[in-house]
Amino acid sequence: MPGFRGEKGDMGITGMRGIKGDRGSKGACGSDGPKGEKGDSGIHGRSGLPGRKGEQGELGSPGATGTAGKEGLIGPKGDRGFDGVLGPKGTQGEKGERGPSGIPGPPGPRGVDGASGLTGSQGPAGTKGPEGLQGQKGERGPLGPAMIGPRGIPGKPGDRGKQGELGPDGSKGDRGEPGLTEDEIRTYVRTEMSQHCACGGEWASV
Repeated sequence: MPGFRGEKGDMGITGMRGIKGDRGSKGACGSDGPKGEKGDSGIHGRSGLPGRKGEQGELGSPGATGTAGKEGLIGPKGDRGFDGVLGPKGTQGEKGERGPSGIPGPPGPRGVDGASGLTGSQGPAGTKGPEGLQGQKGERGPLGPAMIGPRGIPGKPGDRGKQGELGPDGSKGDRGEPGLTEDEIRTYVRTEMSQHCACGGEWASV
């Protein structure tokens, strides 16, 4: 039969450390601890993807005019632009040196005939010139009063005869006096008819 339990004895000498036991099972999670102090800033991460383009903001007030920039480099020659509106005529510049003669262009089209000018007043009668060449036969005039007139001008030459044989070349003659111009012939005929014709030279002025 067991006896009564005795009193607890004194603590004995600590024994040798035993062999490490097997790892125990994972314990239950403890409650959250108090919030710690703010840590040091971390290294900047990589840039994120670009965001979508935002809506256009309201137009701001115009800024102050900036200073003129430096002259840029001359760019390449651009394409020929459209012909602009004709500007006002500028002042005449100084006369330049005469350039080389260009190639003559083709003849231009005939211009439009201008309006007939006004008939001028009859000028004073000129001095009598030398006898002119015989003119072409004019149209028959109206019958004038019967009177004996001066000797008429030579008649119309006859038909041309057959060509004769060529003779030997003669020596070169002296230079003749210059002939009358058409205006001089008209003036002479008009003067003669005004003196001797009954019409008073009226038909000669046609």
